[in-house]
Amino acid sequence: MKKRLSATLISLLLTLLLLLGGCSLRISFGPRPESGSSASPGGSSGTDVSVTEYTPELWRVTSDDYSGSFYLFGSIHIGDDDMFPMPDYVENAYAECGALAVECDIVAFEQLPEAEITRYYIPFLLADGTTIRDHLSEDIYEAAKKILRGAGYYNANMDYYNAAMWSSLVDQVAAENSGLKFENGVDRHFLEDAHRTGKKILEIESVEFQYAMERGFSDELYNLIMRDCVEESYLDDYADGLRELLRCWKSGTVSAELEAETDYSDLTAEERALMEHYDKVTCDDRNVGMADAAEEYMKQGMDVFFVVGAAHMCGDDGVVALLKARGYDVQPAR
Repeated sequence: MKKRLSATLISLLLTLLLLLGGCSLRISFGPRPESGSSASPGGSSGTDVSVTEYTPELWRVTSDDYSGSFYLFGSIHIGDDDMFPMPDYVENAYAECGALAVECDIVAFEQLPEAEITRYYIPFLLADGTTIRDHLSEDIYEAAKKILRGAGYYNANMDYYNAAMWSSLVDQVAAENSGLKFENGVDRHFLEDAHRTGKKILEIESVEFQYAMERGFSDELYNLIMRDCVEESYLDDYADGLRELLRCWKSGTVSAELEAETDYSDLTAEERALMEHYDKVTCDDRNVGMADAAEEYMKQGMDVFFVVGAAHMCGDDGVVALLKARGYDVQPAR
């Protein structure tokens, strides 16, 4: 159970901008809690993620055909109030580059007219006459509704949204309950600076791409991903896991943590196949597209600070390994 929770945390917060957490909530599900209040009864509010050394992982990429400034920086999409300023070697690498590459420009997305924002969420509505109770098991539905209601996200209209929306909102509430903030996400930090200073912004994917991907998963997968929420300790466990994940990211040990958290041995064969498919779609397949984008930027001679979820960087199928396999020299830059 613990390993599945941790793997889901990693997948969501180190590979994806959360469906709603990565962007300001612009559709109305109900009254939001006051700032600083607990997201749900029983949750944890401690935010201590102190580390001995603040040394997140950063890589520099060079090759015989490219000698510009190209850095790979693994992001986490949520953080604490001690995230910034980042270490000098990170901020200096960012300043050295004329362009910022990100999964998607969430700052630009938030500046769209409200009608345009709403258009992105319409596909998450169930249009076949069913409600969410036809797609989630009864115990998961009731547990998720309790969590959403406690955070002010639930009203009767929510029953007409699909499992992707429910899963994302439950994770958002659990993440908010940790006391950490999406406004302190690494992507947002650099995007806000790039918008303010006029630095060129390169979108590797898009908000629409990520939303479509989330809608493409089965109800069976979402029931598996969400089933930990029926546990009484769910919010506390999630908060503890998230703070530990941030601590690993800050200390530069998140790659080792990721490799240790991909064990699905406690799942049935069918469940393992569902999670492996999820990992392939959300991480491995996207890694190839990210490596392609990085290579194209370098072929164009661009100086780029390349920021994507940290889980995309590590492992045999990560962006670092893929670029090395293509002949690039990728070295730690801290």
